[in-house]
Amino acid sequence: MPTTFRIARLCRPLIFLAFTKPLRLTAARVGRSIPQFADVLVSLALCVIFFVWIGLILFANKSEGKQQFNSFTNAITSIWILFTTANFPDVMIPAYNDNRLTFVFFFVYLVTTLYLLNNVLLATVYDAYKDQLKTSLHRFFSRRQNSIDHAFALMADNDGVIGLEKWRVFFGYYCNGVGDVRTDDPEDRFYNTQRANFVFQHLDTDCDGGLLLEEFRLLVHVFSDMRIPRRRAPRTSRFRLARALQSALTKGVSVGGRVFAWDSFVNVVIFTDMVITLVATVVFVTPLDGGKFEWVWTYSQLWYWVCFSYSSFYFLEVSLKICLLGPERFWNRHVFLHRFDFVVVYSLFFGELFFLTDLVATVAPIEDFMRGLVLLRIIRMLRLVEHVQPLQHLATLLRRLVPVYWNMGMLLVVVYYIFATLGEQLFGGLIKTNGIPAQRLNGTDFANEDYYALNFNDFFSGVVTLFCLMVVNNWYVIANGFVQVTQTYFTVVFFVSFFIMANLVCLNMLIALILDGSSTMHAELAGVGRNLRGSSAESEIAVHFQQEDVMRRMLLADEAFEPYASASTLDPTSTQLPAPKRSVAFENMGGGRHRVRTLSH
Repeated sequence: MPTTFRIARLCRPLIFLAFTKPLRLTAARVGRSIPQFADVLVSLALCVIFFVWIGLILFANKSEGKQQFNSFTNAITSIWILFTTANFPDVMIPAYNDNRLTFVFFFVYLVTTLYLLNNVLLATVYDAYKDQLKTSLHRFFSRRQNSIDHAFALMADNDGVIGLEKWRVFFGYYCNGVGDVRTDDPEDRFYNTQRANFVFQHLDTDCDGGLLLEEFRLLVHVFSDMRIPRRRAPRTSRFRLARALQSALTKGVSVGGRVFAWDSFVNVVIFTDMVITLVATVVFVTPLDGGKFEWVWTYSQLWYWVCFSYSSFYFLEVSLKICLLGPERFWNRHVFLHRFDFVVVYSLFFGELFFLTDLVATVAPIEDFMRGLVLLRIIRMLRLVEHVQPLQHLATLLRRLVPVYWNMGMLLVVVYYIFATLGEQLFGGLIKTNGIPAQRLNGTDFANEDYYALNFNDFFSGVVTLFCLMVVNNWYVIANGFVQVTQTYFTVVFFVSFFIMANLVCLNMLIALILDGSSTMHAELAGVGRNLRGSSAESEIAVHFQQEDVMRRMLLADEAFEPYASASTLDPTSTQLPAPKRSVAFENMGGGRHRVRTLSH
């Protein structure tokens, strides 16, 4: 009811924040950043008031003054909306028609506020939030370093190194799991013992029979940044067909004496599917004599079965990878690509199978279901974006920005929830097509544009209204409609507050993070070729990253353990380790021998 106000509903975001640590940390960083750019916001507000003052004097008793500057409230409203560019050049036209020199006033105002202070605000937000990120990261890595050093002190013997026996116990507990995820299979336990031996031997570069602190730090850093498989990959050597399929996946497909990577072959298939789907779409959008479109993806048409054959190939290809790699490795290796393939391919394949049954009409209209299948097929083709040269950097940047977008997006969801709840309780039931409030809207742009659906009568409508406000275009028309029905200018505070929180704070921070992520990625790409030719500090960092890269390859590649004996001949408790055939192990991992030398020496 409009006369009630439930404070409890505004407390729900606090509960959500309490149980969502990444979002809580993001909100805390934003809160600590605000004081650092509050002075710019105050400067912007003072600048707006200053130009309102000048406008009241310049346009008094003129057409502009009678329409836009007839009162201080109306003037500050027009000037603020002008800052958002939503009413330009409408607000300028009356004054410009009277005297063309009045353009100087609007020019100076927009250059000062929109192109100067607004960009200064963006830069300040960028610096403030980046400082908070640096502080958080420094605190995080400092605590992690202290924890690693403390763990090393607990595990090290009197010689100041971690021996093989304690390393095996540590690695076994880490990989075998605890509680419900504990691995009880003896073969998996032996497999993890093999990996422990392998990693220990390759890190013990001075052959003193123990791991030093720096070596232990390297291992734990790698463990913290990746998901280590707990079980051996499925064995396929006993089946000839499985061996051939595994060879095709790992070594590629030979065509005319040239070897093509398996993913490249799949991308060619996806490209041909894209061409066929595009042709089918052109055929579909060509209307018949009656002007009605004919669906070409029905199972009575050849188009459907051609597309279904491609879907079947995708399904078999993804299922084959799962069988050969194992579910755990498939899900955690090439995280974005494999998970994208799994969700889209399985949804598409089983959706097309379900379309052949008579139950499809009970779920959704047949035409809508076909639209969904075609859209899934188009989404599947997004995999090719990463292989288009101009879009490779964009795809990499977007993949890196997903966590940033997620945290900041969830924070924006909290802002939306708070304002939608406030709007629902302040303005709920006021925007409607009949009654006294509706009569107050007669003749306004809100009524003329038929914006009645943009209201706060329910939560979903409130969210849609807030999104229209965030896009800015015609936001003043929406705000004016609520001012008319409430008959108070205090309503403007609600809409201006949302604009500041959503556009000037959250979106500016998101833009700042995108700029920082893009510059960092380009710096990394530019430094790949000269990482060992720069300063000693840069060379040291480059070597460290190469060491981590080789260690990840060790822990992910089952071929690296082929030099060791089988489970029937090797005693996992023995302290004597056979010398691994490094060339075989690392060539199979594709790491390159120069990286092995970097790690070993």
